[in-house]
Amino acid sequence: MSDLSQKATDEGTIEVLLLRAKGRIRNLQAVKQRLLEGKTLSDIEIVELDSMLEHANDIRPLLDRHPEFHEIVVKMISMYNDITELALANEEKLGKPSRNGPAS
Repeated sequence: MSDLSQKATDEGTIEVLLLRAKGRIRNLQAVKQRLLEGKTLSDIEIVELDSMLEHANDIRPLLDRHPEFHEIVVKMISMYNDITELALANEEKLGKPSRNGPAS
């Protein structure tokens, strides 16, 4: 692929990813708020968090070509880390056995 067509492809992909990131950040904030209230992760939330991490690995080549987006990815991963720590703490408080998946 030529540099010009790669750039055009990257620009389109980045536009879509940024739109998706806004929604994911809102979802992560809502999940984090629920966890701050002492609740635990639902099975669906665990699947979504796992999917987010897989997706982050899938777009690594794109991020390598566009380091200007590293900061937003680092922030999302930081939120993911906060969420998993809160989820684990909440499950321990409630005496629930840890689950396999992102929150364990």
